[in-house]
Amino acid sequence: MMRRTGFDPGRADGTQLLSSVANTWDRALADMKEQAFSRLQDELQKAHQELKLRDEEVTRLSRIREEVESELEELTASLFQEAHNMVREANVRQAAAEKAFKESQMQVEVLVAEVAALKTLVLTSTPSRPNPHLHPQIDPNRAKDDASISGVSLFTRKHRRSPSHFNLKYGRENSPPESPVKECRTSLPEPVISDSKDGYEVSEGQKTS
Repeated sequence: MMRRTGFDPGRADGTQLLSSVANTWDRALADMKEQAFSRLQDELQKAHQELKLRDEEVTRLSRIREEVESELEELTASLFQEAHNMVREANVRQAAAEKAFKESQMQVEVLVAEVAALKTLVLTSTPSRPNPHLHPQIDPNRAKDDASISGVSLFTRKHRRSPSHFNLKYGRENSPPESPVKECRTSLPEPVISDSKDGYEVSEGQKTS
């Protein structure tokens, strides 16, 4: 009959097996954790890289947007200035055109009035009674004025008075002062004729002469 001791070889083998399995499991878990951590680190690094690229893209797009907005503002200001200049030039041209139109209209009115006056003169002029305004040569007042003006000018330029002119104008008795005819007439007595029965009687002045 065998004697039992406290050592059990089967039980010892089971304990060792469980210990090795536990160690293997722990190593496997550690490896899995390490792999998962490494994978997460890679993903995080990739995410950071993508975020950095996106930030750079956003910065570039923001700069492009600012440039486009600035160019748009400049273009808008230029368009407004050009439109303002065009409106101002159009107003100036319109004012000049209106002024020219008014002046031409006034000239047309003056010409129409002159034509109407000429028509009136033509209609009032007949062969029997011609209008002096249309025929200045038949105007008697104008002819007299021209004749008087020409006669006076001709007389003042060419006519000279002779001594006989004074004799004809004043007579031999009324000769102008300092005239030889007047001096001769004053020295001679005038004859006196009176009526008598025997005929004509001569004055004493004539007898003595």
